[in-house]
Amino acid sequence: MISKKTSIHDRPRPSKWEAIAPFTLFLSTLIVLASGLTDYGFTWDEAETNFPAARNQAAWFRGLAKGETGFTEESIRKHFETESDHPSLPRTLMALGRFAIADSYSDRFAFRLPVALIVSLFTAAFFWFLQPSAGIFPAIAGTLFLVFHPRWFAHSHLAEYDILIAVAWWAAAVSYMWAFSETETLSGREKWTRAFIASSLFGLALATKLHAFFLPFPLLAWTLLFRRWEAWRWAVLSAFLGPALYLGSQPYLWWNTLERLQNRFLDYSQKVPITTYYLGEWYPGNVPWHYPWVLLAATLPVGFFLFALVGVAGTLRNGLNSSIRFSPRMKRCTFYILNAITTPLIFSWKSPYDGIRLFVIALPFLAMIAAEGMALCYEFLLTRPNTRRRPIVFVGAIAVLILLQIASCYRCHPFQLAYYSPLIGGVRGAHALGFETTYWCDALNDDFIDSLKRELEGPQNIALHAMDAPPWEEFRKEGKIPVDWRFNQPGFPDLHIVQFRQGFFGPFERRLVESHADVLAENQLFGVPLIRAYKRPE
Repeated sequence: MISKKTSIHDRPRPSKWEAIAPFTLFLSTLIVLASGLTDYGFTWDEAETNFPAARNQAAWFRGLAKGETGFTEESIRKHFETESDHPSLPRTLMALGRFAIADSYSDRFAFRLPVALIVSLFTAAFFWFLQPSAGIFPAIAGTLFLVFHPRWFAHSHLAEYDILIAVAWWAAAVSYMWAFSETETLSGREKWTRAFIASSLFGLALATKLHAFFLPFPLLAWTLLFRRWEAWRWAVLSAFLGPALYLGSQPYLWWNTLERLQNRFLDYSQKVPITTYYLGEWYPGNVPWHYPWVLLAATLPVGFFLFALVGVAGTLRNGLNSSIRFSPRMKRCTFYILNAITTPLIFSWKSPYDGIRLFVIALPFLAMIAAEGMALCYEFLLTRPNTRRRPIVFVGAIAVLILLQIASCYRCHPFQLAYYSPLIGGVRGAHALGFETTYWCDALNDDFIDSLKRELEGPQNIALHAMDAPPWEEFRKEGKIPVDWRFNQPGFPDLHIVQFRQGFFGPFERRLVESHADVLAENQLFGVPLIRAYKRPE
């Protein structure tokens, strides 16, 4: 059940099961994700930047098909220029979703579908890569730990950058390890081919989000630790392919390139810190260095957390044993750990915000570490006397942990971005400990709006708190809210709607949520409010 294979390079001919499993995972993941794409409300980033930009690009693709638009600077600037400083490639993928499917499907579905497709392909690739080294059962379990990590599951439904850079980072990183782990038997041409593939994927990661600029750090650390000097080929190719793919995938940068790049990176450097609510305190600047580590641990499901811990502990223990310090398992586990810790380290000195989304990159590598932890546990059991039943019990226990995690994921639906581990008491425990409850406007969904419409009649002046109007305007485009509802307009509001992102609470919001004002509508998770509509206090 647990494979003893340790190489990802010398893959034997796959069994029927090994061949069909990746396709089954791809198709199952796609069906699950596609069926729930519109269950989630519009997130802040979708409504404010991604959807408007994707609409413009979709219009360009439609015009191109009709011969009405082209590759002139005027046409490109009209359809690709935005106020956002992120690369445009992810929004191009979203636009292709809108261009490819019928107008009868909503923008919410169309823009999110390409993300679901990419995550589904990634899921199959993740299992395919992990199985030869960890074994079939740990690979399946590790894949399910990741897919049904509630926050990863929610991100997989959304037209946003963080899940895409997590996938792109993983692909670029593991292709690097594949290219340079075992090169002794390769010809010079094969070495250059592998380096070219890894460098190309790094270029695509650069074209996805800024995070990828930090990817060389764990790669360099691993290269030095295990003396993989053949990696100079990657460095040479990446110096050309990285910028080429970054620029080539973003038509807006084809003109006035240096000026536009300068403006983009200047915008990055001028980001204003966002106030974060953490452990019952408000941090208007940088939060304590331990924020990303605590948040990652507090949002890992129990089984995922325990086996990742075993994988890390086993790797550290093996590192002290000189006889296995350079074993294939030690090389790959060290590689996973280095990639898992990179983004939390980066955001240890920057004010993080939005839950764990800025370091969701760590989750695939933690899942791989968890799979290795399972394999270590199984191998340990085989060395003990009277082991006939223990492996069966062990596999059964893992299956129970996976089923509990899947059940927890669906019990949170569609509010998985508010998930916290049972190890801290779930969302109720997190609320009591002083963690932010929610953050991205996804709790504003169709059910909440339907409840609100049942309570209101006629024109409404609505004051929004800890959120902005763009998500509401997206619902208006879908015909879900009346045209005479106005948001944050002058005059006395008829009601107050509060998203429970406590970091954005001022004195008024704190008084309001502690008052006994009438609640007209609410979305809550296990008794903890995520969004509420309050009647105006008299």
